Amino acid sequence: MSIFASLLPNEGTCLYAGFLKSARTLTIATSLTVALVGIQTATGGGAALAEQNGRTNLKIAMPGTWASHGPTATNNFGARVIYSLYDRLVWRDFLSNPDGSGAELVPGLAASWEQVTPTEWDFTIREGVKFHDGTTMTTQDVAFSINNTYGEGTEPFAASGTIASVVAIDDKIVRVTTKNPDPALLARMATAMGNIYPQAYYEKVGKDGFGREPIGTGPYKWAGRVTGESITLEAFDDYWGDKPPLNSITFLEVPETSSRIAGLLTGEYDIVTSLPPNQTGPIDSDDATEIRAVKVENIHMITFRQWKEGNVAADKRIRKAMALSLDRELMADKIWNGLTEREPMISLVMVSIIKTVLHCHLILKAQKP
Repeated sequence: MSIFASLLPNEGTCLYAGFLKSARTLTIATSLTVALVGIQTATGGGAALAEQNGRTNLKIAMPGTWASHGPTATNNFGARVIYSLYDRLVWRDFLSNPDGSGAELVPGLAASWEQVTPTEWDFTIREGVKFHDGTTMTTQDVAFSINNTYGEGTEPFAASGTIASVVAIDDKIVRVTTKNPDPALLARMATAMGNIYPQAYYEKVGKDGFGREPIGTGPYKWAGRVTGESITLEAFDDYWGDKPPLNSITFLEVPETSSRIAGLLTGEYDIVTSLPPNQTGPIDSDDATEIRAVKVENIHMITFRQWKEGNVAADKRIRKAMALSLDRELMADKIWNGLTEREPMISLVMVSIIKTVLHCHLILKAQKP
C-alpha cells in the first residue's frame, strides 16, 4: 500500500482532482470511475507545498466534508479521509498498474492468509501494530471489526453479506467462515469491510462517538474537524509501515468549483477534487499544471421507483422509452469529455423489494441495442 493514498473515495461518482508538484513525488491512488489529477511544479506560478518538521503540510480542497468517519464511511467525502485513518486486512495495490488502476491484492494488516476449506480462510495478523491511541491491535479487535459489518453489527457493509462468522483462533490467527465458497473474499477484505479498529474504544464511545473521533491503525490520525470548514489529520509516527511522508493533511470545504480551481492555480490548495471535466480549461491552459486521468470500475445508473400509485414509471413502456432516448455516446463525449465508456447493450436489472414491489435499475453506461 502506498503511504500517501489519502484520496480513495471508494464507490461513488467521478473524482476530478488537481494538485501542486513538489520536488519529491507524491503518490495518489483513487477508486472512482475517472480521476483527473492536475499537477503544478514547485517552480511554477503557485506556492510550493508548506513544510513543517521537514515534512509537507498538504491542503486538499473538496466541495464539502462529512460529519462522521466511521470505518465504513463510503460516501465520496468521507472515504477520502478514512483511507488514511484505517488499514485493511488486505490492500488493493492501485499502483500495480502504472496508470493507477491496478487491482493486485497484497498483504495489509494480515501478513498472510490460507484457505483451509472451501468456506474457511485463516488470516495471520501482523504483530506489534499500534492503534492511534497507543494500544496494540489484537486478533479480537480484528474479529470484532469484521463481525460488526453484518447481521446485528452497527457498521453494516454490503460486501460482508457472504460472511457466516469471524473468530479469533488465537493471538495470531483469525478465521473467517463464509456461508458458501466465496472466491471474492480477499477482494471484499480489500474494501472498507476490512478496516480494523479498537473494540474497547468503539464499545466505550459508541457508533456516533467513534464516527466523530475515529481511531484506526493508518498512517495518519484524527486531529479534529471544524464544522463547515475543515478536517485535519496528522502523521502517526508509530505507524507499522513506512514513515508517513506528510506532516499533516487538511481537507478544506470549498463548495464553489471556480474557487477550488483558482486556489489550485495560486497555490492556496495543493489538491482540488470534484472538478467537472468540462471545467478543467484553466488548469489545462496553465503551463505549470498537468491533468492526469485514470479509469476504474464503476457504474452510474438511474433508479426508477415505479411502485408508487400513479407513478408514470410503473409503465414499463415509459421506462423503456426513457432508456432508449438517452444518447449515451453524446453523454460520454460531451459530459465526460470522452473519459468514460459505454457498454454495448442496455442492462435492466429488476430487484424485488417487498413481494411485487420492484426497483428497475437502468445502467447509464449502456448503449441502445
